[in-house]
Amino acid sequence: MKAGILVATTILFSVIGCATLLEKRLQPTARLNQYGVFSPTVEPGVPTDTIFKDIDYVSNPKLLTLTTRIPCRLGTRFGVLFDLDGLPEDGITKTLTVRWDFPEMLSPTGRKVTSSTFTSPIGATKENWKDLYFDWGLEEDFELVSGNWTISVYYEDMMMLQQVFVVEGCKQETKKP
Repeated sequence: MKAGILVATTILFSVIGCATLLEKRLQPTARLNQYGVFSPTVEPGVPTDTIFKDIDYVSNPKLLTLTTRIPCRLGTRFGVLFDLDGLPEDGITKTLTVRWDFPEMLSPTGRKVTSSTFTSPIGATKENWKDLYFDWGLEEDFELVSGNWTISVYYEDMMMLQQVFVVEGCKQETKKP
C-alpha cells in the first residue's frame, strides 16, 4: 500500500509540475530588439482628441542611434522595436495599450499633460508579433521638455515592455501659466 501511495503522490506532483511549466511557457513575453532614435516612414495620422492632434502611422523603422539619451530637437523620433511571443493563437486580433509618461508639458491652450495613452491592434498570428514598433516624434515646440520619457506596452493587464529614455538639452522648460 505504501508503494501505491508513493506512486500516486509522485504522479500527482508530476502533473502539477507539468501544469506549472505549461502555464509559465504560455505566459506572453516581449523581447526588445532595438531602441533609440529612429527614422521611420511617417504617414498621415489618425486624429485624436488629445493635445497631440494625431497618432502617426509609422512603418519601416530604421535605427539611427542605439541609445536611451535623446537629443531635444524638433523632428526627432525615438522608440522601441520588439517581438512578442506566447500570445494565444486563437485567430482573434490582439490589442496592445501603449502609454508614454513624460515631464509636464503645457499645451498652447494651457492644458498640462504628463502622459499619453493609445491602443493599437496587432494581428492574430505570431507572424504579426515580430518587429512591432512604437515611437514618439517631437513635433511641437511644447513637447521639447527635458527629462525621463517612459514607454510602457501592455497586453491585457500585463506590462510586456518598458523602456526609459532621457530627453536632454531642451532650451525651454515647462512654462507656468
